[in-house]
Amino acid sequence: MNCLDRFLTLIQTNVHVVDPIRQAAFCEFSPDSKHIITAGWSGMVSIWGVGDCKEELRFQAHEQSSGCARFHPGAYVEQQPYELNAASCDHAGNVSLWNLENTEPMATFENAKCRITRVSFHPSGRYISSACFDSSWRLTDVETCQELLFQEGHSKEVYDVGFQNDGALALSGGADCYGRVWDLRTGRHIMFLEGHQKPVITVGWHPNGYTMVTGSADNTCKVWDIRMRRCNYTISAHKSVVSRLKIDATGEFMATSSFDNTIKIWSTTGWQPLRSFSGHEHKVTSVDVSPCGKWMASTSADRTMKLWTKRQ
Repeated sequence: MNCLDRFLTLIQTNVHVVDPIRQAAFCEFSPDSKHIITAGWSGMVSIWGVGDCKEELRFQAHEQSSGCARFHPGAYVEQQPYELNAASCDHAGNVSLWNLENTEPMATFENAKCRITRVSFHPSGRYISSACFDSSWRLTDVETCQELLFQEGHSKEVYDVGFQNDGALALSGGADCYGRVWDLRTGRHIMFLEGHQKPVITVGWHPNGYTMVTGSADNTCKVWDIRMRRCNYTISAHKSVVSRLKIDATGEFMATSSFDNTIKIWSTTGWQPLRSFSGHEHKVTSVDVSPCGKWMASTSADRTMKLWTKRQ
């Protein structure tokens, strides 16, 4: 059974409360597929074991709402527990760096004087981006906590930043309804993605390095080709906001989550819908696919995380 077949037979296996007070905002698998990190709007961050879905660590990461927590690319693989393994951000403009041994941050730096919606590690693990509500995004050195790039170009809030697999290019999406591609070697903007009618909420790169996808509050996803410099597909993805998209490690399919309470799986060959998943009682805020291709996780405004796996 290949990776795609597994995701056509997914069933919900576990439901856990991520945030007892406010909505669960974000989830991500670790590089070894054995752990999940979640963030909630009460500022809580948790790490869960995938096999038994047991909460291994929970801590109050931020006093303000946290919309995102991410694993370092080497977490549970190359990094030791006492080294940098995760990062989180909050609505007050702070980014915190974490190891896996205690609940005190290794470092916290004010990356902006405004809300930070999401952070993303560069594939090298040496840098972290932050998408900011001051219409900018920043790139920071995680060792020195020094800002390396301050990228302007969007005219409104920036919601997400994603890196090409080799780390040479970055893609940003914002409330101005546009996506922008940046060359990190020069800091220059090299492609303008125009066509969405509402804010671009989520972005992603295909493993092939030239296909990009943007998800929007206009309920659609658009598929772009950086070689041809055009939009190849527009997907009528959901009945409400597309909150997050994730292309799996093989590049065979894409998962999307939405405020219409559903998750959908799409083939990347023709970008056709394969299956829709329901189960959350409120808008789905995030979805992720494990690197091994066996699991899918989702978070929701119903305060829960759901773990999905292959039907036996």
